[in-house]
Order: sequence, then structure tokens, then C-alpha cells
Amino acid sequence: MTATLITTVYNEEKNITDFLASIAGQSKLPDEVVIVDAASTDRTYALITDFSAMHPELHLKLIKKAGNRSVGRNTAILNSLSPIIACTDAGCRLDKDWFRNITRPFESGNAEVVSGWYETVKNNSWDISLSKVLNFSPKNVRPESFLPSTRSIAFTKTVWEKAGGFDERLSHNEDTPFALELHKSTSRFVFASDAVVRWHVPHNYSTLYRSIYRYALGDGQSGVYSSQYWILLSFWLMLIACLSIGFPIHAFWIFGIIIVLGYLYLPVIQAKRLDSVHELLLIPLQKCTIILANTAGFIKGLFTKI
Repeated sequence: MTATLITTVYNEEKNITDFLASIAGQSKLPDEVVIVDAASTDRTYALITDFSAMHPELHLKLIKKAGNRSVGRNTAILNSLSPIIACTDAGCRLDKDWFRNITRPFESGNAEVVSGWYETVKNNSWDISLSKVLNFSPKNVRPESFLPSTRSIAFTKTVWEKAGGFDERLSHNEDTPFALELHKSTSRFVFASDAVVRWHVPHNYSTLYRSIYRYALGDGQSGVYSSQYWILLSFWLMLIACLSIGFPIHAFWIFGIIIVLGYLYLPVIQAKRLDSVHELLLIPLQKCTIILANTAGFIKGLFTKI
């Protein structure tokens, strides 16, 4: 059974060569690679073309089509020749056995969706602390309910069709609604913790805010009410209640401060360790940035529902 690797790109000239090299370095090569370029304005298209010419073994098919990631992924799948689709993002680096491990479960005929894993690249204290804040760990995964990311996922064309493909109206969080539809379409999910890609977290507060805001905006627009938003709502309600009751009963202001500090330092409690003293400042500031972005993005999404 053949398998195609797909991805979408837009202005990725800084990353694309390393990404393509990680594909060419796979212990098992895809039967074909389909890349959809959303009309990049930099050298992305040319760099892919040059790389393809030097690596004919990849059977790389490059398509130019303007649109969001949903449009690009659906286009790539429609132009693929294989019944199995492996999907990742161009900003990632694939471990050398990623393609082998993400497609192996299909060999038994018992899988329709394989959820891979993704690790953050940790170059400095910012990356390490933000990884804790985002709480990425395969130990936290419940395979039966895990929502795979398009950074690391494989599925059959048949179940992609059952799920209705990627919703082309969504430009910010298309992988979450697609994963939810996959769960409605089949129960034959496999979690492959050894199918790992590595990605770079946002590198400063402004890019972190924009990144989280876009995801939250998309969740609000598409009606994805995950547990994180209920937790966030509970946080705000408890904080408002403590501040309000604190006027007649001052002790509640102290309780409110404890709630805030507990929520901001929750990643430290979950990780059960500090890797540097910088994390005592970085983690609460990063957590606060995420709280504000999630709140603003989700509320905006609720008022601009698709």
C-alpha cells in the first residue's frame, strides 16, 4: 500500500531547504511528495523546484494554488496517487523514522488514522519554559480522545472523504475541526508516539500572542469548545468573584491572588522542576500572554462565527 506525504507552504524560504532535507533523509521514503504553494512571494517555489531536480527519488509534485492551509491540503490530497496520506507542516523537521512509523500501523489494515507526536525545539530558556507552559508530553495523551495535529498525522483517503476534508472556510485552526470529524467518522485510531516531528515555538511575546490568538479565534469561529476554554472561563469567573467579594471581605482578595499565582505557575507544578531561575519570571509571563490571547481570540471568534 503506497503512501503520499503532503504539506503546504507560503513564504518559507528560510526553512524550506532544511525541511526538504529531512524528507530526503527518511529511513523510508514516501512514494510521492505533494506540496501546494499558496502563491509565495519569496524564493520558496524556486528552492523547492531546485531541490526536486536534485532528488528525483522523492517524486515531488509542486502545485501553486492561492488559498489558506485547508485549501492547500485538500488540493494536495486530491492530486495524490496513494490511498494513504501523511501530513506535516513545512516549519517542522522530521525525525529520520517519522514516515516509516507514521505509516506502519496501516500495514495491519486495522488503522484509518494514525496520530503522530511533535516535540518542541529547545534552544534556550525561553523555549524550555514555553514547552512547559504548552504542556507537550506524550505521557498526557489518551489515544482514544487525542486530537492529532497536522504537524504529524496520517490517514486514509477514504476517511478524509468521510470527514468532509478540511473545512476551507477555516484559516486559523483547521486541524482541530478536522480531527473532531475524523473521530466522528471512525474509531480506528492509532497513536504512534515514535512518529516524531520537531517544531519551533513562537520566539517572543508578540509572536506567541498572535499565534495563540489565531488558534483561539478559529476555535471560536468553528464552535470548538475544548476543555481549555472552560478552564479559562472558570479562572476569570473565580477571579471576578474574589475581587467583588473582596470589598466587604478583604480576605477574598488574598484568595484571588493565590488563584492567579497558582494558575500562572501551574506549568512549574506540573513539570515538578525548574531548569533555570529564569523560568520563575518567564513561565508566568508566557502563561499570562496565552491567557490574554486565548480570551481575546475566542471572544472575537464567538462574534464572527462561520
